[in-house]
Amino acid sequence: MAVSEERVARLEAELERLKPTWHERLERLETAVARPPAKGLARFLAWMGPELPKFLAAAVLLLIAYWVNDSVDLAIKQQQLQLSYAKEMKGELEAMAKEKADVTDVERAAVLVSAFGQPAVLPLLNELRYGGNRALGAEAGLRSLAFMHPGAVCDTVERAMSSPARVLAWEAQMISARIVAAANCRESLRFLREQARALAAVRAGKSQDIPGVAGKMPGVPQQKEWERTLEEAVAALQAAQVRKP
Repeated sequence: MAVSEERVARLEAELERLKPTWHERLERLETAVARPPAKGLARFLAWMGPELPKFLAAAVLLLIAYWVNDSVDLAIKQQQLQLSYAKEMKGELEAMAKEKADVTDVERAAVLVSAFGQPAVLPLLNELRYGGNRALGAEAGLRSLAFMHPGAVCDTVERAMSSPARVLAWEAQMISARIVAAANCRESLRFLREQARALAAVRAGKSQDIPGVAGKMPGVPQQKEWERTLEEAVAALQAAQVRKP
């Protein structure tokens, strides 16, 4: 009996020693069950560990490389398209530049050039510089462009008219006034008024120069025509401002 009692005593002592460990294990199990499962992002971050910064850096570099490559491809395609337009416009521009070309033929060629859209603005604006039928043809082309791309026409023609480099002579300036009025370039109104005042000062003998105008001043008949054109352009733009909702 003594041996049995001694074994029971040892078992009870062992159970008492293990009891705290059981309690700790049960508490950990209960805590794990009660804790909400980790979200996908948290699991991913925990799984990546110290490799996460390297992964993010590689992803950013990949995105930058993709964006740069896409931008370069787009720029190359735009240049190729512009070059293609230039080649296709060449024939019509040569038709406009033919010596003694009829104004009707020149205007027809200019309208065909305008069919190329915004890339045609600069070539047609350049034709204004030559005066005569070429300038009249350019006016027809730019008026056509103004129906579809008024912003491009207004911005380019306005800058040419007011350029400190004086790229347009008086005839091109006069035609440009008609173009900005036809295109409803409301931002041009102030400049046209200033040009009209400067021209009035020239006609009154108070000045010999108009800002932005290249070359010599025209004779009195041409000055009167130019003055009338400016008045009509200003009136048209003022009326457009009144109609503006």
